[in-house]
Amino acid sequence: MITPKPCVRRFPAVLLAVVLLLAGACQPRPVPVAGPAAENFKPTRIAVLPFTNMSALYGEGQSVRCPLCGTMMVTGPVAEGADRYMTEQLSQLVRRKMKSDVIPPERAKGVYTTLLNEEGLLFPEVGVVAKTGRRLGADAVVVGNIYRFRERVGSDYGAERPASVAFTLAMVRVEDSSVIWSTVFDETQHSLMENLFNIGTFFKRGGKWLTAEQLALYGLQEIVDELPGS
Repeated sequence: MITPKPCVRRFPAVLLAVVLLLAGACQPRPVPVAGPAAENFKPTRIAVLPFTNMSALYGEGQSVRCPLCGTMMVTGPVAEGADRYMTEQLSQLVRRKMKSDVIPPERAKGVYTTLLNEEGLLFPEVGVVAKTGRRLGADAVVVGNIYRFRERVGSDYGAERPASVAFTLAMVRVEDSSVIWSTVFDETQHSLMENLFNIGTFFKRGGKWLTAEQLALYGLQEIVDELPGS
């Protein structure tokens, strides 16, 4: 007697690939929080402030509230020079993307640091950020905080430990000292075996293990596209 074989349906390889690509394309990422006035806000002059290393201020493994966006973040290791790298990349991206005149962080830093010292502050508060913008003659100020910037261990195609980056970014309108836009980037790279639904992003980023600098730059590029007035 021949036992009938169970009917097993198999998805064609091409169809499976399409499904995975669509899933990857639909992968959610943090959505910027914009106030009602952000949509019509068209700044003519923007100041970019240096990133603040929040891990250096609070230590690693601490729950810290973002002083401008209010999101709770957990601090982690931040590689030396990460704040300078992030500041340089942000300034370049804003200059390329925005139609406004951009005041670079190297010019804004002196005014910003002086005001922080006058107020006895170690991190950016909205009032000090807006005051910095007024002294610089800016309509808006873009400022960021770094919470984690951990380098990968391994190579492009064989990482023992992936890169991991977390930062926040906000835009302050100088006129009324209000945060009109903010966002969070918090990502640790995963392999395709760990997360098949990440296939679209994985191949978009070259199909390899990124360094912390590369991961941070991808995050900044996506985020700057969402800035009000861009």
